Amino acid sequence: MIKPDLVAPGESVLTASKQVEPAPGFRNFSGTSFSAPLVAGAAAVFKGLHPEWGPRAIKSALVNTASPEVGGEGEVPRIMETGNGKLNLAAAVDAQVTADPVSLSFSFRTNELGFEQSCTIELSNHASHPENCEVKILESLSNSSVELTTNSPTFSLGNGASHDLVATVASDDPQPGPFEGRLRIDCGDETTSLTLPYWGAVVATGPEFMRIARDGSADFTSVKTALEVAGPGSIIEIKDSETYAANLNIGSNIGGVRLDGLTLRAAENSSPTIEAGGRAPVISVSQVEGILIEGLHIRGGRGGVSFLDATGVVRHNLIEKTKFDTDSSGVDIRLSRVHVYDNVIRDNGDAGVFVMDASAIV
Repeated sequence: MIKPDLVAPGESVLTASKQVEPAPGFRNFSGTSFSAPLVAGAAAVFKGLHPEWGPRAIKSALVNTASPEVGGEGEVPRIMETGNGKLNLAAAVDAQVTADPVSLSFSFRTNELGFEQSCTIELSNHASHPENCEVKILESLSNSSVELTTNSPTFSLGNGASHDLVATVASDDPQPGPFEGRLRIDCGDETTSLTLPYWGAVVATGPEFMRIARDGSADFTSVKTALEVAGPGSIIEIKDSETYAANLNIGSNIGGVRLDGLTLRAAENSSPTIEAGGRAPVISVSQVEGILIEGLHIRGGRGGVSFLDATGVVRHNLIEKTKFDTDSSGVDIRLSRVHVYDNVIRDNGDAGVFVMDASAIV
């Protein structure tokens, strides 16, 4: 299942308040307590314009007309992070064709056996005239070992009629990696277009050698994506010297398999940077054994590398500027056994290496 279905503004919302800062009668708020009412209000507006539409049709009008452009520059948001995109009420009120369900989740498969899986979407025409429709597959993250097809790239919808669109993913030799994007359905003019997000992944069951490069010349362009589908004992090697903005979690893959024995390292003659902000460490390692982190420039976050109930080695890294607060350490070790050596650790909010209820060789 893909969740969220869509997103709405919920960060630094300037709204009415009894307080006088930052302006009399107004205040900035953040959270789902502000984004959720925006979506509910949009549904109410839509129901007022189309009182004959049911809840599933209204949901589709809001979700399947959302804008995929979310946030500023940087990596394209993942389907599981933003759903179909940002609420766009102006587009929703013009919707004539709706979908049920509003998205396609192919879940995850292992890379042991080939597979084929289909999902059916019922498309309904609410217009007073027929529509001629065309289906396009828009990949945002591809897996070359998996093919997505539909049963009817073009079809006609009579007024008040419906059509079953079947989307099928298949692979004879699945390789680890996610596959996601959107089905774009254009019916008539652009005012009757809708997009349906789809998501799935192939997960490794054992050791894999996974190469990372931002320019697309390797297996993955994102360290976070590789960690989602890696198997125990895998080696994730970053080939370039680019900056990867992410908070990384090393524990289990999306299939729930523990990533014991995983290596995250820089390739020879490369010096990649893993940089993150906010309240989490740049790299969090929990409830796994035998993790190796090597040759990276780790910067920002509420601490550089955190070990909790885990074992591993941290070596040959530059860990700096982890100054979110005065408790931010370069390496934080709790309930763990970790060997930390030959690193440069500097300019942190607290200790270079913090150890509590743990065994560490530094």
